[in-house]
Amino acid sequence: MPLLPTRIFNRKDRVPRRFRRELKKDAALVLEERRPGKLLIQTVIGPNGHRTLTTEAFSACLLVSRKRLLLATTSGRRVNLPLDDAEDLRWRHLFVRTPMPELLAISYNAVHLEEGWEGLWEFRVNTENAQKIKEILLKAGLQKGSAEKR
Repeated sequence: MPLLPTRIFNRKDRVPRRFRRELKKDAALVLEERRPGKLLIQTVIGPNGHRTLTTEAFSACLLVSRKRLLLATTSGRRVNLPLDDAEDLRWRHLFVRTPMPELLAISYNAVHLEEGWEGLWEFRVNTENAQKIKEILLKAGLQKGSAEKR
């Protein structure tokens, strides 16, 4: 069976089509598709207003290669950062932890990643490989723990 399915249309819980070419060049260290999870958004101030606490269930794909971190959800929310770009260091503001053995949490303060936004975002993805993925992300340069308010 191929690493990636050959038919990916509008399924946002699978790896988007434009990243498949990169995967062929740079082997994926982690590829998880159709993973259930929850997004926690705390005290967000952005162009569209202010929210205090929002939770949102999703199904997602998680891709980690030597060059990229991609977390895309069915709701259209996405973390898509290069891990090898010397000029784009936004990935240094991402935090990773495993609050439970099969739960991976990736969090950040939006002020560091998105212009005009403020607040905490935490993606919690259910996967049996949470510990392994956490170790790979820590080696890639993400910080251990949880993002904090600025």
